[in-house]
Amino acid sequence: MKNLIWCSLAAGLLLLTGCDFTRPKPQTVTSRPTQSTTDDIGKDIPLDDPSKNLPLADLNLVKSDARRLSGDLRPFWIVSGRIENHTVLPVKNIRLRITLRYRGTLTDVDSADVILKDELSAGTTSSFMQAIQILPPDKPWEWDCTVMEATTLSVP
Repeated sequence: MKNLIWCSLAAGLLLLTGCDFTRPKPQTVTSRPTQSTTDDIGKDIPLDDPSKNLPLADLNLVKSDARRLSGDLRPFWIVSGRIENHTVLPVKNIRLRITLRYRGTLTDVDSADVILKDELSAGTTSSFMQAIQILPPDKPWEWDCTVMEATTLSVP
């Protein structure tokens, strides 16, 4: 009984002096970095599958009367249409590629890029019109417009 009292008293003194053997030691937890880190917040990130998420409609390609007197002497053409944003984030810096091909083939003749810098809000449609310089072939030809890339702002 005397030993039990001395053991209880010694344990009590150890607890009062800060030696606590009864508390569990804190565990260190290592976490894996997520795909979007705090460094990415507010930065432009590439949009996945832009041709699927940004469909084009009502595309037109019309020859312009404007001429350049020096430098690139290819004629000016006006490309116009509408673009829809099917994502949940605003998109900007959309790059479209206009490609001319011989009719019925996959042989590219000429191409030009159009960059739409304005922000396209989530779920909206916007129209665009821009001059490009391309040289169609003498043979019958067709053209195509494809969304090549776009960026969006990351969100927290």
